Amino acid sequence: MNKTIILEMATKAGKIMLENGAETDMVEETIKIIGNNFGFEINSYATLTGIISTIKGEDNNFITNTLRISKRTMDLNKIHEIHKLGKNIKKYNLETIKNKIELIENDKGYGFKTNLFAYAFAAGSFTLLFGGLPKDFLGSSVIGVVIYLYFKSLSSFDINKFFINGLGSSIITFFGLFMYKFSLISSMDTVIIGSMMLLVPGMAITNAVRDIINGDLMAGMARGLEAFFIATSLAVGSGFILTIF
Repeated sequence: MNKTIILEMATKAGKIMLENGAETDMVEETIKIIGNNFGFEINSYATLTGIISTIKGEDNNFITNTLRISKRTMDLNKIHEIHKLGKNIKKYNLETIKNKIELIENDKGYGFKTNLFAYAFAAGSFTLLFGGLPKDFLGSSVIGVVIYLYFKSLSSFDINKFFINGLGSSIITFFGLFMYKFSLISSMDTVIIGSMMLLVPGMAITNAVRDIINGDLMAGMARGLEAFFIATSLAVGSGFILTIF
């Protein structure tokens, strides 16, 4: 059995998980499980920006595969599917596993209308949670739609995520001010904060804490630093609009 193919397949599975927000401990465990299924021990080291995996080849030589993580997003379904594949991997042969990994990687997720509704409903719900009135819910829902369209329009471009989040924060604040000025909402602060929750890096903060607890200090600190800079970009973007208006 070709060890190189197994190594590349396992590392690719880990790459998909990292790209979509999984914690490093889960990534390394999944890579190990895939290798064990074929009778090989794969040692891997995952960070926020890459994975290094090694398997012992012929004549006690080691084969190493390195993959860089250049783009990260949030897709819990892909993480779940890869993790589920790892748990049930003994049921499948090599070709089936490769095909399943390809299908998971190329999955486009939810459709346009579903995501649009989710953004609108989430923004409105957070606003209600923070004490907003029904018209504040509607105002935040409109902002949620605008933010989703904003993200969608930039998804095909390779733009720094800190800039994207900072500008998104500015858009939310501008619309909140505009709606409040024309009495379309009752509480500007509640609407802005509720809508801003769409941009808060909650998963990054959670995974940073979990990585540190699991002993992955480098990955945990990197995630924590990333979350800090995203939060800073949100504050700068919102503060800029509040200052000039």
